[in-house]
Amino acid sequence: MMDYVFLCTNNKKKKKKKKTKANCLVFRDCGSHLLLASHRLYISISSNWKLLAGSSEETPISSPLTPVLAIDIGKNEEKKGVANRTKVQAVLKKIKQSPKKVNLVAALIRGMRVEDALLQLQVTVKRAAKTVYQVIHSARADATHNHGLDPDCLLVPEAFIGKGMFLKRVSFHGKGRSSIKERPECRLTVVVREMTAEEEAEIARQTESKQVSQAY
Repeated sequence: MMDYVFLCTNNKKKKKKKKTKANCLVFRDCGSHLLLASHRLYISISSNWKLLAGSSEETPISSPLTPVLAIDIGKNEEKKGVANRTKVQAVLKKIKQSPKKVNLVAALIRGMRVEDALLQLQVTVKRAAKTVYQVIHSARADATHNHGLDPDCLLVPEAFIGKGMFLKRVSFHGKGRSSIKERPECRLTVVVREMTAEEEAEIARQTESKQVSQAY
């Protein structure tokens, strides 16, 4: 066991403190206590590791902190995933137009068949109609070629707009004045999926009623 030597500081000069038997005994006792504590910690860690290794074969027990609803929701999602049809989405970012103006066009084709939506956008006199047309066309091509969906039975259940960056620019006015104007950007997301038999019947009924009303 090592013997420790301390220096007592004085204002004039430093002097070595003489070693005494009492000081050596105190430090030796502290060292033995530290070794004993570290040994006990090592034994407790090794015993815990053995217990964990032995309990790996048993069935895991759910933690009381885990909510029961989360487990049930996961099971329900797995069951619904088998019944639900495949959904394909197309996203276009950095559209140099305000979200409000693009949303006016997206609201026209929301809930329509893909073929009807494309025809509607061809006759819509809006600058955003061309952008929405391209996104729907891309989503239909992705669903047809990559996911094997029927292009004649596709529906647009969702078409929503998200905000993008609002770039700030300087606008110059008369008499040496200026102000800050914003150039908004947005993103468009279109979701496409196959129709069910009930949805096809409902769309057919609506088209028939429109034709009858137009005839009169």
